[in-house]
Amino acid sequence: MSKFVAAFAVVLVAGALSVAPQSQVRVPIPDAVTVRTAAGESLSVIVGVNAVFVPEGQLDRVAAIDQRAAVARVTDDVLARAADAGITVGTPLDFLPFFTARVDRTTLDRLATTPGVVSIEVNELSSPTLLSSVPITNAPAAWAAGYTGAGWKVAILDTGVEKTHGLLSGKVTDEACYVNAGGTGTGTSTCPGGGFASTATGSGVPCTAADDCAHGTHVAGIAAGANGPGGGTGVGRGASLMAMQVFTRFDDSTSCGSAPTPCARSYVSDQVLALNRVAALAGAGQQIAAANVSLGGGQFTSQATCDSSNTSNGRKAAIDNLRSLGVAVVAASGNNGFRTSTSAPACISSAVSIGSIDDNGAVSSFSNNAPFLTLYAPGGSIVSSVPGNAFASKQGTSMAAPHVAGAWAILRQAVPSATVTQVLSALQATGTSISDLRSSGGAAHPLINVNAARLVLQGGGGVPAAPTGVTAQVNGNALSLSWSPAPGATGYTLVVRLANGGPVYTTVPLGGVTSFGVSAPNGVFYLSVVGTNSTGAGPESSVVPVTVPAVPAVPNNPTSLTVGVAGSTVTFQWSAPAAGGPVGEYVLIASTTPGFATPLVSLPVAAPATSVVVPGVPPGRYYARVYARNSGGNSTFASNEVTLDVAGPSAPGTPVLNTPGVAGGVVSLSWSAGGGGTPASYTLYASLTPGGTPIATVPLTGTSVAFGGVPAGTYYLRMTASNALGTSGLSNQVTLVVP
Repeated sequence: MSKFVAAFAVVLVAGALSVAPQSQVRVPIPDAVTVRTAAGESLSVIVGVNAVFVPEGQLDRVAAIDQRAAVARVTDDVLARAADAGITVGTPLDFLPFFTARVDRTTLDRLATTPGVVSIEVNELSSPTLLSSVPITNAPAAWAAGYTGAGWKVAILDTGVEKTHGLLSGKVTDEACYVNAGGTGTGTSTCPGGGFASTATGSGVPCTAADDCAHGTHVAGIAAGANGPGGGTGVGRGASLMAMQVFTRFDDSTSCGSAPTPCARSYVSDQVLALNRVAALAGAGQQIAAANVSLGGGQFTSQATCDSSNTSNGRKAAIDNLRSLGVAVVAASGNNGFRTSTSAPACISSAVSIGSIDDNGAVSSFSNNAPFLTLYAPGGSIVSSVPGNAFASKQGTSMAAPHVAGAWAILRQAVPSATVTQVLSALQATGTSISDLRSSGGAAHPLINVNAARLVLQGGGGVPAAPTGVTAQVNGNALSLSWSPAPGATGYTLVVRLANGGPVYTTVPLGGVTSFGVSAPNGVFYLSVVGTNSTGAGPESSVVPVTVPAVPAVPNNPTSLTVGVAGSTVTFQWSAPAAGGPVGEYVLIASTTPGFATPLVSLPVAAPATSVVVPGVPPGRYYARVYARNSGGNSTFASNEVTLDVAGPSAPGTPVLNTPGVAGGVVSLSWSAGGGGTPASYTLYASLTPGGTPIATVPLTGTSVAFGGVPAGTYYLRMTASNALGTSGLSNQVTLVVP
């Protein structure tokens, strides 16, 4: 959508949606809400209202302000209607068309029929998704070039940040606290002073509800810590931090699940409010590179399903909005060990989802993976800051995500105008492909290489990006490989391994081509391609497994070919070879000359069948043989040769009359066709003397007839058959006596 069209849409929204609808049908209610309220539970929900929202990055500043005003008018109006109906309401989700409310069995139907309400969703709870790793990301090479993330901010949506920690001293420039679903939740506020929302200084300090509350400080140290013991730092060591505390205290096992009580959990609505706060500051000109979201829940196998599930709770709209403003929402994929799915919000299509690798460079046993995962980063045994000016080792995709959020600050410092898509593309193109070698492992994805991505974004040379689109085809021992050109590459090298993720068996320089073919030995190989130039070799492409099968011995020739002809239908039968390699298929060949070298027709027959019926063969004389073949080749010889004659169309043969019957004045007569062509009609002749001149000629079809009213007497009957090619001779004569 162009900014002009988007702005025009906002003008319409501002005018048309200033007043909420005056009537409302009952909106659909998710089963989860119905079941839980029917069971007597009172729960927090996110309510969608009837107002249009366009991501603000697609609008100019005036149109964005107009949209906020229009959305606020509609939301406030619907919220007031809900309150008038006796529903406990919470808070609007800032400039998105949503607000929070608390419902039970009695008030749910009132909310569903409140004018202006378009959706109701459970306000789900998320859990925290549990500095020597930094060199793995190749961030130090970017630091050496002067890029540390300075001038840019990373927002940490988590359990709060201890801003007085030695690793984080002077880093936190903005703070906020959003908890307990705007007062509609069932937990206890963890905001300083006990409120539900604050942006005051000190509002982003760690919660104190549980051990979980150390999580945000640990994450912040990975993203942007500086001057740690022994020189340890986070990835974006020059970046500033925004501490967004979004976790509520819960003291019940229902909310905490298997975790000990009390625990810290985060409502979706509080996450949305924090994301909106980041968007407001970004829209006001602050240089915010990324928002780190190391939390999540649920399981999603597709982004389409995930997007749908996060549309009516406002979370996708908030992430879309930040992306349009140039802010990446970097989310941990989750720690369930899933191979084909991730948790939310990492599964949302506009988020940047991060999986974890361990100290050995392999996918961590706990890391979620999916075909739509975007990047890997280190997440195993990461030492970082925790409250109390201390340090601790933690592992999880929560630790992997801030490596990427910190990297984003470096890359935005290097190229301030880069979009989220451009930065992500650079990281994906330059990262080393990591295969998921776990049992039933999932898709391969790139491990971030911060400096290589910087060089690509800046267009300043460096090693090439990883080749993409690598495909392989095998035909017997013939192997062909092709790929798309890698930016910056002047040549390519083939990398061959005998085990997935194993040591390199051999490398083959290929020159400047993007495809090649070779005769390969039998076996299983794992192939990748590396781009090269004068600077050096870039990262490997994704790995393509290739199996070159062993070529079997060719079969011996089939034997005992026989043929049967019935009209224009021909049946062939033969015996399978008694020795040689296995038969993949037989091929029947035929021509019009004996001992032919070039067949007129070839007909494959899949083994193990040793016969075939061929209908509709044109008239003529043919000579046929059959040979066997498999992937190793054709049998050395064909079978014996057979001769077959297929007759053409002809006149009918002489029909045969059966003895007629007489009963109750009705004469019954039947006959059968003779040989030759198929009759189209018959003619019955009746005489008064044997072989005499017919006194009656009757045309007939079929092979039987019945007559009534035949005069008494003795008659002598004969018949002929006809078709387009002629008429048969007279049939046998039968005598008919009618009393």
